[in-house]
Amino acid sequence: MARPLGTAITDRDRRLFAYFALARHLTAEQVHLLLGDNVAQQQAYRRLARLSAGTAGDSAPFLGRQELLPSKGRAIGFWNLTARGWTEAEKVLPYPVSRPAPTVSQQFLFHQMQVNQVLVELAVQLGGSNIPGIASLPFRWIPEATGQLEFQIRDRQGLYARAAVKPDAIVELPTGGERRFFLEAETGSQSITTGQHARLRSGSIKQKLIRYAAYFTALETENLKSTWYKHAFHDELFPELLFLVHSKERKERVAWIVSRRLAKLPEPRPFTVRVLCLDEAAGAIAAIAAAKPIARERLVTIREASAVAIRDRVNDLLASFNGVLELVNAHNKSPKAEKIPLPPLPTETLQQLKTLIREELLAKPFNAPKWRKHLIETSEGPP
Repeated sequence: MARPLGTAITDRDRRLFAYFALARHLTAEQVHLLLGDNVAQQQAYRRLARLSAGTAGDSAPFLGRQELLPSKGRAIGFWNLTARGWTEAEKVLPYPVSRPAPTVSQQFLFHQMQVNQVLVELAVQLGGSNIPGIASLPFRWIPEATGQLEFQIRDRQGLYARAAVKPDAIVELPTGGERRFFLEAETGSQSITTGQHARLRSGSIKQKLIRYAAYFTALETENLKSTWYKHAFHDELFPELLFLVHSKERKERVAWIVSRRLAKLPEPRPFTVRVLCLDEAAGAIAAIAAAKPIARERLVTIREASAVAIRDRVNDLLASFNGVLELVNAHNKSPKAEKIPLPPLPTETLQQLKTLIREELLAKPFNAPKWRKHLIETSEGPP
């Protein structure tokens, strides 16, 4: 009896399909890296060939194949999900991922291969080999087509204009570093900046940096209490823009441009920017993802005059409250007057407030006196 074409899919195949959904395209070498050292490279090739042929009794494949034709060297094979493969992938994806356009250019394939290497290396470093399940990874990978973020910015005339940032991928760390990375891979084909001052915004790096800075800091038009970033992401993940470059030389040039541009922005900035080589990215993100969560602590500066003003206003309120207390007590001492009940006095809370003002705002340690009859004892003096 003739053996039917194709092969039955396994749970490992479905986990692999989920990575294809995130990466869009993967090479055989990247699939082999996900499978681990216990699987030979030829086995990875054979598995890809079988998944591209469909299953037993059905000729519809799960994967399709494309080739990248570089100017030099051999063609590079890329595999991607078919409609049937997407159906299987969506069964195991822990979060929604949009389906990409059916056709892509050769330049896009090469660009995506570099970005996908970060995903694969992250998965191996943080999840282990043998196709770790997407849900078990300590990060979320949002691919390019899903991650386009539209917003509006004001021009010099005060009019709003539409704009967008479209990262190559977004990496979210819900625990550990509690960050959201916006990945921008630079292949070196575009200019870093232009030489003409009048066309300063036309450089690729500078233009992206300006757009991202506006996205992270500009107020959303309908809700002036929220930035566009916070309007899109309702969590507390701190945003970080990562420029990924192909060489150390370009890293130095891009870092120089970034530092000059950031120096013009006011402090403190609600985002950070880093420049890394492509082969450094996975290790840098993995180190942050693997870190233990730390207690959040904000460093806030305040002018001494403002601290003194806060102290004085608190003293005014306390003096006014003491005046009310004296009037109520005097009223209650009258034998014919209807007694006015007093609520429990928040003596401990007010003592903590006085300590906070002295030690934190004014940096003047003191030993708090004991509280006696009244809410505020005039002999204690101001905070």
